[in-house]
Amino acid sequence: MSNRDKGSKLEKYVASRLEPIYKYSRPTIASGATPVEKGDIKNPYFLIECKNWGTESLSIKSDVWKKVKIEAAHDRKDPVYVIENKSGIRLAVMDFDDWVAFVFELLELRRKEEQNEHN
Repeated sequence: MSNRDKGSKLEKYVASRLEPIYKYSRPTIASGATPVEKGDIKNPYFLIECKNWGTESLSIKSDVWKKVKIEAAHDRKDPVYVIENKSGIRLAVMDFDDWVAFVFELLELRRKEEQNEHN
């Protein structure tokens, strides 16, 4: 399988996993290489770049991450970089402060649900 095919497969997988959040999630045209759609996945909340390395190691190129962050900020979305190695290990990478904010929001929602259950 070519690198392009591996990348396309990862993009389709990520889009399908995001459908419960936004049912129109899909890979972008030309993997975001058009002026209209940036990133690899069409989604109103996140700008998502996908990379299948085809090796056992997983790494992030800082220039790619900077580009993702700039494009996400321009579109007022949260940047996410999904990477996969040849063993199928997939990681979603985001800024630590964004991750902490998501965890905080999740914990607040859980606390509210628990309070509602006890009332």
